[in-house]
This record gives sequence, C-alpha cells and structure tokens, in this order.
Amino acid sequence: MMFRRLFSSVTPALKTIRNPFETVPMAGIKQDLRFKIVESTLREGEQFSTAFFNTAAKIHIARTLDEMGIEYIEVVTPLASKQSAHDCETLAKMDMKNAKLVTHTRCHMDDVRAAISCGVKGVNLYMATSQELRKYSHGKDIDYIIDSARDVINYCLLHKVEVRFSCEDTFAPIRPKCYGSTKRWKKWESFVSG
Repeated sequence: MMFRRLFSSVTPALKTIRNPFETVPMAGIKQDLRFKIVESTLREGEQFSTAFFNTAAKIHIARTLDEMGIEYIEVVTPLASKQSAHDCETLAKMDMKNAKLVTHTRCHMDDVRAAISCGVKGVNLYMATSQELRKYSHGKDIDYIIDSARDVINYCLLHKVEVRFSCEDTFAPIRPKCYGSTKRWKKWESFVSG
C-alpha cells in the first residue's frame, strides 16, 4: 500500500511497474522499477568519534559487501584527508564483481575532479537548497545552484561517472518561503525532473 502511495504522482504517460515486493500492475506507470542499495558504512561509519577503519579493514569491508551483491559502496570524499584519497584510490582499483565505488561529495567542481581522479564509478552530490541552509551554508540562490549542479553533472557524465544529486536540507521546503517566486520554483522543478 505504501508503495502505491509513493508512486501515485508519477507521470500518467507511464503504464506498468514491477515491484520486487509485489507483482500487482500499477496503472499509470510503464517502466520497471529496480532498487539499488547504496551501502555507506565506509562513509557514515567513520563519522563516529571512536570509529576508524584502516586501509586493510576498508578493503575487507568492501570485498565482503561486493560478495554480498551490494550495488554501490559509498566512501568518504577524497578531499577529507590524504588518507581518504589514498583509500579511495585503493578501493577504486579493486576488482569488484557487483559493486561500484561511489563517493559522497559536495556539488563543487574541485570535489568532483578529485573524486574522478581517484577512479570512482559514481558521485553522490549534495548541496544545500533550503532558504535556511542557503543562507548559512553557501549564500547562493537557486539559479546559482541549478547552474552549478548542471556544470558539475555534465562534467561527471563527460567522464562516464554515474551521478546522484541530493538536496542537503534539514527543513522540508515550503515553496514560497524557500524558493521564492513561482518562476524560480518551476525552474527548480524542471531541473530536478531532468
């Protein structure tokens, strides 16, 4: 039931969907839906004050996750430290059968260049988009965010690196407050939907 509600607003031009949890055809949806797991132990796990994985432990964790069939293994941005960059390069060189190594990084060209130079197969970009975080994080407006994200994403695609973009927000966006005019909101919606 939750699955149906989640996809109830999908474009009416779509016809059917395959849900791994149920086989009921859904009106209005045509494409197959496939879930992919992004496993973030090697990123999130290191954010605890007493946590530390040395290179050998990271290799062991990555190899185990790959053997389990995990599709994406997310690591710390290579710009976090020289050790993070070294570990990112080491893991990217591993012969993984199932998993692709991705890094969680700011939607900034310098960050993405560093990630790609380490050999990752994908980047999970983030940028603050709510009014509150735009004000206190980077001070940029929605037009700047869209232009910047477009440039960074195009750079990734040019280098055949998969991209996921997420809005770094601690507040649910309320259209008029966070995005201002309807024109800017429509521009943002147009960018996000492709």
